[in-house]
Amino acid sequence: MKEEANYGSTSIMTPSPPPTPPSESLPFSSPEEYDVYLRSIAPLRELVCPITQEIMYEPVVAEDGYTYERKSLLRWFSSRAVIRSPVTNCMMSGRGVYPNKVVQCLARNHREALGLELLRRCGLVGDGGKRIAALLDSGADTTLKGDGGETALMKMIRSGELELCEMMLRHEMNRGDSYEESNVVVMIQNDEGEDCVDIATCLSMEPERKSAWTLFLRELNRKKEMEQKVVADREGARRRTNDA
Repeated sequence: MKEEANYGSTSIMTPSPPPTPPSESLPFSSPEEYDVYLRSIAPLRELVCPITQEIMYEPVVAEDGYTYERKSLLRWFSSRAVIRSPVTNCMMSGRGVYPNKVVQCLARNHREALGLELLRRCGLVGDGGKRIAALLDSGADTTLKGDGGETALMKMIRSGELELCEMMLRHEMNRGDSYEESNVVVMIQNDEGEDCVDIATCLSMEPERKSAWTLFLRELNRKKEMEQKVVADREGARRRTNDA
């Protein structure tokens, strides 16, 4: 079932979770089947920033009436002396931006639906990770937790599928403007108090995996350090605001 919401004259449908393929642990039988799957999980056009072509996290309405990712739109403004609409190229009357709460909620629902599918999909990698990669590209929320409080990245690390672990980590580190930079993923802890680095460290200590997992563990630690800095910066900004 899909829920319908109206924003102005635009009717937007909340996407249902993607369908489960009949042979979900097998490779796609044809390019056409792959395309069908991609279309089934793609975000609606109304949820995609016209500048970045990515699903939005902090959507705002500009003076031209269109909705954009806030960070991308402000960057657009700052790089131009004369402000024109990114969509129509017409002159804009001002630089005002206004939060679009409806689109923000619908985009969050889409990411969460795909995030739940990603959690389940991490145990089914017979397709070489094609469905996992597609879910990530379509905006799946990688911070959701499943059984034992484990995230999708934690589950993938435990599976021992190094190439897919590297793909997921690379995706987290290369997100575009519509993603909060260095979003906290690696630092998340499961019910046992372990994070991704803890789990990967245990795997890398196994003799048959040590050499192959060394580089991945190094990159995982680098991502964790980035996240720690982001968390510290957020807390510092919050304290300065409270003290003001």
